Amino acid sequence: MQQDYLWSQRQEQDRVDKRLRQKQYLDELDQQRRLKEKRDFEDKEKLRREMEEKMAKVKQLEADHDLQKAEELKRERDDMLKWAKQNKRDKELEREREKQEYLALCERANQKARSKEDALAEYYRQLDGQMKSNLDTHKKLVYDPEQEKLAKLRSIQDRNEEEFLRKQAKGDDFGVIDRLKNNQLIYAENDKMLKNKQYMKDLEKMKQLEDGINAQGERNAFQIGTEVDLEVERQKKNLYKQTLLYQQAMNEHNKHNFGKMTDAEKRFNKLDLKAYRNKQPQVYSLVPGINNIETYKNSPDMSSKKSIFGEMGQMPLTTRYDAKKGGYPYKPQFNSTSRGLNAVQSMLLLPDTNSIRSSKASVYGDGKRESVLQTSARNSLQL
Repeated sequence: MQQDYLWSQRQEQDRVDKRLRQKQYLDELDQQRRLKEKRDFEDKEKLRREMEEKMAKVKQLEADHDLQKAEELKRERDDMLKWAKQNKRDKELEREREKQEYLALCERANQKARSKEDALAEYYRQLDGQMKSNLDTHKKLVYDPEQEKLAKLRSIQDRNEEEFLRKQAKGDDFGVIDRLKNNQLIYAENDKMLKNKQYMKDLEKMKQLEDGINAQGERNAFQIGTEVDLEVERQKKNLYKQTLLYQQAMNEHNKHNFGKMTDAEKRFNKLDLKAYRNKQPQVYSLVPGINNIETYKNSPDMSSKKSIFGEMGQMPLTTRYDAKKGGYPYKPQFNSTSRGLNAVQSMLLLPDTNSIRSSKASVYGDGKRESVLQTSARNSLQL
């Protein structure tokens, strides 16, 4: 039924579409026909006006006794009449040809529509056959086994009802003892499951307690490691601060005592340049810092009790944190350079790059020593 309804709906829709297409095509043809009639009417009016003009000219020429031109105009008029008649016949033939073409086109459209309808009819017939085949297969594989199963269940139910009624008639206990045994087994199984559930809860509580203890130990270890890191950071900042103060003091001292360059240094530079130009290498010995370098102990300024920092009241400078000696600072190293021939001035220099790297290695270790944070965390976990 459903396939028939769909097929009828499809046919009705096709008929509606066909009528719409025919109406649209007829409207187009009617519009073209009206346009052609309009053009034909305009051509006829134009031809009529030309004929009237020529007839007026012929009459005028005849009145003027110009017979030759009048004959020529008559011949032209006759030719135009012949052409108008021939054009009319041609247009009638063209309309007839268009009519035949339209009929042929309609026939082809109808044939195409019939072919489409036949194809759709064949498709729906095949679909109907396929659905019938599917229904038969479903009935054979699904519906019939289900009905057999239901019939067996009904038969079993009927037998059970008959057995129940028979036992009821005999006054039997209806299996009360079996039900009691089953209830006891169910109670024992439930009690076992409850005990297992309580045991799992106790294990979960113990695990949570242990996790809390471990987390507290980790937090304590992290706090200890953080305090150690902060102390090391404070030591590094203090070292950097004292280094900047030391550099500032040295710059102030050099600027105050020597300026940018002393007169003696300027004279020595001029002598050195002159000796270089005159190729006199023996004069090079007068240049400061080459042959007149003296040691720290021989420096008159540094060996005296009043040093640069003694005059400024500067506290001892801590330049390195030695972990092996408990964090005690080492004594700063000094390099001296001669500043003149008669008065040698000593200068206190900062540690070089290698000294700074060795200081960092002594603070952070060489990779073999464990970090304070890891050791503290391990000790807390062991506790």
